[in-house]
Amino acid sequence: MLNRDEIKDFAIITDGSDQCYRAASYDVRIGTLLASRDGDSVRDTGCYVLQPQGMVEVISLEIIKVPRDIAGYASVKTDLSRQGLLALNTGILDPGYEGPVSATVVNFGKTEKTLNRGEVFLRLTFHPYKTPNDFKALGPVRRDEFVLRRKEQVDANFSSSFLDMPRLVQQIASKYLSSFLWRVWVTAGAVALVVAVFAFLTTWAVSYLQPYNASKDRIRGELGSYFRDQQFDSFQKEIEDIQKRELPEEVQRAVDRALTKALANAGTRAGQSKSGTSNRPLEQ
Repeated sequence: MLNRDEIKDFAIITDGSDQCYRAASYDVRIGTLLASRDGDSVRDTGCYVLQPQGMVEVISLEIIKVPRDIAGYASVKTDLSRQGLLALNTGILDPGYEGPVSATVVNFGKTEKTLNRGEVFLRLTFHPYKTPNDFKALGPVRRDEFVLRRKEQVDANFSSSFLDMPRLVQQIASKYLSSFLWRVWVTAGAVALVVAVFAFLTTWAVSYLQPYNASKDRIRGELGSYFRDQQFDSFQKEIEDIQKRELPEEVQRAVDRALTKALANAGTRAGQSKSGTSNRPLEQ
């Protein structure tokens, strides 16, 4: 790893600051801020308020010129991480690269953070390495070209927040809310149907079954009182005596029909007796 003096000797940092050199690294400062806000990019602003879950593309103030026998590495700043700011897409600076460096900074904290031009956002370290035989260095990247390319990428791909959380939450809410409402409507419809059927059956039962039960109880009571009457007991005894007689088949059938009719008349007269109507003797 190169130390501070070696980094200076190789002239790796252009437009650098002595205050940004560390013992074995260099702290890159903010030069340009690009952010998406409702489809519009914020260009070359010197100050940007990064909301919680917000994201912004940061381009370095310095130009980095890496020698062909040295590789660079960009890493996050610990102080920024403690504040809830994280620089993404950091990594290798290829040997021979010349141009600005950039990173996407996301605010994972609870409160908004203000980013200003000139503040540190990345740390660079440099390492000597053996150049391969077929090595070909890339051409230099001009700042205006670099900023324009990053701006196009921000316009095309970035949202105002990390993972486009508002839209994502809205989509999830719409999906599951519609599913939930569908289940609610189905359940409510089923419950309403059950309640309607129950109400209908209850009304039907009150209208039909209750009068039937009342009549049945009344008839049972009236017949019971008649069955306890001596006159009915005598009549039943006479019927049994007639049934025991040996009669011709046709006569027997006629007697059975007459007895059945007589028994029905007996029940009717018992009801009339219960309601106060005179109870006349059965005709034989």
